Amino acid sequence: MLDGPFSEGIRSNDNFFEVKAFEWNAEALVILLDIIHGHHRCLPKDVELDILIELAMLCDYYRCEEIVEVFAERWIAAFGEDKPPYEDEATMNWIFIAWVFQKGKLFTSMVAATLQHRKIPMYTDLPLPSTIVEKVEAQRVKFINEVLNNLYGLQESLLVTNDDCKRECALMLLGSLMKQMREAGLEILEPNDLSSTVRSVVELRRFVSGLETPVWHLAGVLRAFMTKEDLGKMK
Repeated sequence: MLDGPFSEGIRSNDNFFEVKAFEWNAEALVILLDIIHGHHRCLPKDVELDILIELAMLCDYYRCEEIVEVFAERWIAAFGEDKPPYEDEATMNWIFIAWVFQKGKLFTSMVAATLQHRKIPMYTDLPLPSTIVEKVEAQRVKFINEVLNNLYGLQESLLVTNDDCKRECALMLLGSLMKQMREAGLEILEPNDLSSTVRSVVELRRFVSGLETPVWHLAGVLRAFMTKEDLGKMK
C-alpha cells in the first residue's frame, strides 16, 4: 500500500509513514486498515453498496486490491445474484466494483445490461479506465445504429419501391410505418447522428417486434403490407 509513488510512502521526520485521508469515507478507511492490520474479527459480515464502492476506490488508489479481494468477494456475494432493475448509475458502480476486484462474471453481466438498457452516452465519476468506458459505449452505439439503419432502410425502400407492390400498397405501408415511428417518439426523417436517439437497444428492438402490419382489400384480394421477411431484417 505504501510502496507506490505516493506521498504516503515517504517517511515523516519521526521515521513514520503517515496516511493523510481527508477525502476518503471514514468507515471504508477503517475497514481497509482493519484488513491490512489483521483485525479480521472486527470486519462486518456485509456492507452497504456505497461503502463497497468507497472500498473499491481505496483499493484502486492504494493498489491493495489483492489484500481485500477475499473479503470483497464475500460482501459482493451477500447482495445475491439478482440485482435490482437496471439503473445507469447503479450498474456503472457494479462495473467499477467488478473491475477492481476482478469479478469477471459480474463485470460481463453488468456490461451486457448496459449495452441493452442504457439510453444515453456512458460516463462516470469513478476512476474506471477511459478505455473500458469508450469500448462499451462504442459497442452500445453500434447496436443502436444496426437497428436504426435497418428501420430507416425499410422506410427508404418504401419511398423508392419499384417492385410488384402497387403504389397504393407502398403508400399505406409507408404511412403506417411513419405513424408508428412518430407515436414511439422516433424521428420520421433519419437523423444525421443515429446515436443521438435517446432509446435503448431493448426499446428499439421491442418497437420493431411490435410493429403492426396493416391490411387492405383491393378487388377482392386481401393484401398484407409488411411481410415477416421485412420485419425480420430489422431485429
